Amino acid sequence: MSGPRVGSCRGIPGIAALALLLGASPGLAQTDLGDVRSSEPTASELAVPQSAWARDLVDHLGLSAALDDHPTDAERFGLLCPDDAELVTEAGGHRAPSEAFGVSTELPGRGPGEHVRQIVSVPATALYQLEVEGIGNQRWVIDGRPVGHLDLSTLGVAHAPVILPLRAGPHELSGTMTREARADRVRLVAWRMLCISPAGGWKGGRTLTWGEWARTLVRAFGLDSRLPEQESDEQSIEGERFQSASAGGGRTTRRLTERASGDAWAMAATSPAEFTWELRLEKPRVVTLVARTHGSAPQIWSVDGRYRVTVEPPQSRGSFTWSPVATLPLPAGEHAIRAHVARGSGVDVVRVIHHRSTDADHLRLVQELGLSVGAPDSPVPRSVAQQSLRRPLVLELVAGLRRRLDGARAAQSAVVLAESDSEPDFAGPRPLSPVLPSEL
Repeated sequence: MSGPRVGSCRGIPGIAALALLLGASPGLAQTDLGDVRSSEPTASELAVPQSAWARDLVDHLGLSAALDDHPTDAERFGLLCPDDAELVTEAGGHRAPSEAFGVSTELPGRGPGEHVRQIVSVPATALYQLEVEGIGNQRWVIDGRPVGHLDLSTLGVAHAPVILPLRAGPHELSGTMTREARADRVRLVAWRMLCISPAGGWKGGRTLTWGEWARTLVRAFGLDSRLPEQESDEQSIEGERFQSASAGGGRTTRRLTERASGDAWAMAATSPAEFTWELRLEKPRVVTLVARTHGSAPQIWSVDGRYRVTVEPPQSRGSFTWSPVATLPLPAGEHAIRAHVARGSGVDVVRVIHHRSTDADHLRLVQELGLSVGAPDSPVPRSVAQQSLRRPLVLELVAGLRRRLDGARAAQSAVVLAESDSEPDFAGPRPLSPVLPSEL
């Protein structure tokens, strides 16, 4: 059996034309700043503090709606990465939840079809996603802004597709139910699938280096899966070797049109079920998770209870298909991977792809976007930082991120799946420009 290949992807309409405007990029340790003709740096050549770069990112990515007229650096950092919001909250004497940074509330005693209005208070300024438990079809609004129509019929739970930047404090949740629908519990949880941050977190007064600048751009545009693969470290987890399964789930040897890996797989036989597998990492890694699953109903995957994503597998036609789950930076140690799947669906194998993730690796990706780059540990000139967010291709990537936050489901991304396990078609990496992840 072969797995999906990482590195090829479909292009975005119009990207090829934009890429022609960028021209050739210089070598990794070069910039196109020109010769320094004065002993004193000009304003455009001054180094950029991380706080200023965070302000530029928040403004250009369209996240500033959650800020007041005089926002703090901590609020901007929290919008870009929930981990930084959590650190600030803990430092202020508040204990952050261990599973996820958010708030939840029960909705007892509500009958089918009843409208829901609930006020909840979030602990920090960040990006949030709504999760609802219950039954039936529902429409939800946060502070008057629609976040999506949810279908809870297959799993009993669903995530709103729209991700909202919310200011710390109270917010109004409003749900409209169809006649048979009911909401039992709602949660607003920090959306950790986007963490735009230097490797060591944001430090406002610290000078921004080329390596830190490149990491923030790669994370903002979801290009982490294009980092170089370390094939010798790849791991594979058999679905039937789960650590635990909820009621209705178990191991099966049921034969489909294609054989399961190991001739067995995990299946939700009598009801929706959640499976848990253990992943051990010897050192911190950026990993891509790809799952070979059965069933076309939406699935909810999570890692350590902190990273949650809705996966929509392609039609399986009575067999298994590969679906990308997520690309995440994870610390060393034990991790719990969970999949909540509909009745009749299941998981055959989870592939864990390891990526190399040095500053130089991130800089090479940014260079393939046509941007100038410099030595990883040297400061980024102000002119380069400001101009990088105005390049045509970067503007297109920014628009793609905004569409994703507005509810566009992530497509196959940079993970391209083999059409047949018996006839794998592996292709080497393509340049990012003009071909970029289709989800953007």
